[in-house]
Formats: sequence, structure tokens, C-alpha cells
Amino acid sequence: MFFIFLGTDNPDCFDLRRDTKSRHSAYLDAATGSVAVLMSGPTLDSEGREAGSVMILEAPDTKSVIGFFETEPYHLAGLFGATDVRAWNWKRGNPYL
Repeated sequence: MFFIFLGTDNPDCFDLRRDTKSRHSAYLDAATGSVAVLMSGPTLDSEGREAGSVMILEAPDTKSVIGFFETEPYHLAGLFGATDVRAWNWKRGNPYL
């Protein structure tokens, strides 16, 4: 199954995001097992600053995705003020391929 993760940063957490980014990226790059990170990137605020995260994942179930994020560096650092995980029915491919 495919899933979308959406995380919205807490207000005024630009420094926390910057300071945690390398651990976050390494965690996503090292993902193995039942959860695969297929795509990811930051969402931007109205001034173009990173203010959240979107990820597309492949996993057997929602429980696996939630378990994956329990040890994700941004989550552990308290960056996200809100998160959402949703099953996703991927209908179209990547337009850039």
C-alpha cells in the first residue's frame, strides 16, 4: 500500500528544522524493512521558508508507517505541530520521468 505523510512544523522552528535536517535525511535514506520512502520534500510557507514535510511511502499498513515515524528525527526533536498519515491510491506516475 501507499501512504502520504504530511507534517506541519510548529511555529518559529526554522532553527530546529535546520539543525535536525541531516539526521532526518540520513534516517530517510537508510529506511529499510517494511517501509520504503519513495518521495519526500519540504512544504514552504508564504515567504518560501521550509515549514513542513510531505512524504510518499510504501508500507504494508498504517501501523508500520506510524512506527516508522516514532523514531524519525524531526518527530523526536518536536518539530511537527501536526501530522497526518493517509492511505493513498496512487493513480498516475511521476510526470518528470
